[in-house]
Amino acid sequence: LDTFTALAKANGGHAESEWTYVRKDGSQFPESLSLSVLYHSNGEVAGYLGVSMDLTEVKKAQNELKTINDRLTRVVQAAGQGIWEREYGPGAKIHFLDEQAKKIFGMQDIVNPTYQDIVANVFPEDFAAARKAVENHIAGKTDGYEVEFRLNLRDQGKIRWIKSEGRVVERPDGQIPLLVSTVRDVTPDVERRIELNTALKAAEESAR
Repeated sequence: LDTFTALAKANGGHAESEWTYVRKDGSQFPESLSLSVLYHSNGEVAGYLGVSMDLTEVKKAQNELKTINDRLTRVVQAAGQGIWEREYGPGAKIHFLDEQAKKIFGMQDIVNPTYQDIVANVFPEDFAAARKAVENHIAGKTDGYEVEFRLNLRDQGKIRWIKSEGRVVERPDGQIPLLVSTVRDVTPDVERRIELNTALKAAEESAR
């Protein structure tokens, strides 16, 4: 506790930390402790004001949320999809990019790819369409966004079609919103669709 009070003094009179308390029966529980230093008018320490809160239910809820997120991640990955999150604002900082998404974007050999690294491979006309879809979502015209775009993976010598779905998630305290999305390589589906459309047009032409 002496260390904690010293930390409060060093931090301008306030400190917060999590502690593990032991009940009389020997069981343990997490506790949040906030300590403020009280001063006399002459600047001398008059005492301390401590506020504690049992974090048992908070930790339980956090663990349950983590379990749900882990299960959702496994389901998404099993479907061949990747997940990524980026700021919807200047810089478009990436907050999360799972391994499947990195592979889909052709970024598996880059440790920390940036948003600029990813969009550099997107066809310009497709990028414009994707941006418009997101803007429509932001404007409240859609509940989310869904778009297909082409990636020119030059180092791999191939073009891939990617389907992306997602929505913007607001964050507290005025933080920049996050664009949370899933991505999936739909190249075989698009190629089959193109083949069918080509065959249909050829059939229509021959029937004339």
